[in-house]
Amino acid sequence: MEKISLPVKTKIAAWWMIIFGGIIIVSGLWEVFKEVGHYYPFSLVSLILFFYIPSGLFVFLLPSLLLLRGKRIGWYLAIVMLSIVTALFSLWYATVILTKYFMKDPFFWLETFLIVFISCLPPLIILFFDRKNFWKIAS
Repeated sequence: MEKISLPVKTKIAAWWMIIFGGIIIVSGLWEVFKEVGHYYPFSLVSLILFFYIPSGLFVFLLPSLLLLRGKRIGWYLAIVMLSIVTALFSLWYATVILTKYFMKDPFFWLETFLIVFISCLPPLIILFFDRKNFWKIAS
């Protein structure tokens, strides 16, 4: 029996998510190792570890690995997680824009906005529009 390969768009979305998940995990670990020499409360280090690593693993890496294996739960998980992150960040960004804090460093907020939407929206859109092809071969 010949194995049917995944659609190209699904592979692109999955690898996109793997790359950004890896970037998030590495940047979190970089922040921890950078701040170890300074005096910071343990809560800051634990916050970085418990924010970056789980978000990289559960939002990006886990769904993408399930997608590459052709599992339907991976598609559901990817759509739900990426939608939640995009929606929460949109709400958070809207509240930040309405405050005066945005004016202190607008480039940081613009950069953060672009990073989240570059990491979440393209795979979300690709997966949503390629769902019929994925469902044909998913187990």
